[in-house]
Amino acid sequence: MNTIAAPAPAAVKSNAFNSLTFRVLLALLLLMAAVAALIYSVINRTGRPTLVQESDAYIRSVGMTAANSIIGDLERIDGFVLSNSHALTYLPVNNDAYTQAFKGMLEGTRARILSAGIWGEPGAIIPGKERNAMFWLHKLDGTYEFNNDYNDITKTPKPYYREEWYVPAKYSKKKRLRME
Repeated sequence: MNTIAAPAPAAVKSNAFNSLTFRVLLALLLLMAAVAALIYSVINRTGRPTLVQESDAYIRSVGMTAANSIIGDLERIDGFVLSNSHALTYLPVNNDAYTQAFKGMLEGTRARILSAGIWGEPGAIIPGKERNAMFWLHKLDGTYEFNNDYNDITKTPKPYYREEWYVPAKYSKKKRLRME
């Protein structure tokens, strides 16, 4: 008998890409990528601007606090200068009275002033005396020490009343604190 042979079944290709496990893993991977893209998008669209806005507000707040503190200190120092200028005009014109009054007021500033002084016009405090500066330096221990360098011709040959800082202050319309 003649038998007809049945055609050989087609070879089943074992393809890992067609398996259920691969498809599930691929779906999870795509889902994870979609979630990551969504999170990135939300952070960039809402989170970043909010973060930038909040950090800007914080930086402005800190800056304003620092500026207000400095302005407050400058106002207190300006008040110190004005009160001293008024108080010293009513004292008798002599070094001892000026020195005691000024140093006492200076020590009341709680060390916010690093140095301060009175630079009188030639002959204004002591008649005939060309240099009569009273200058105090703040020391590390919090006290003030009298410094006579402005009056010593060997340490400052050019008189203080001819210095570039003295002349404009002398003719200034506003009687305000001059800082350098």
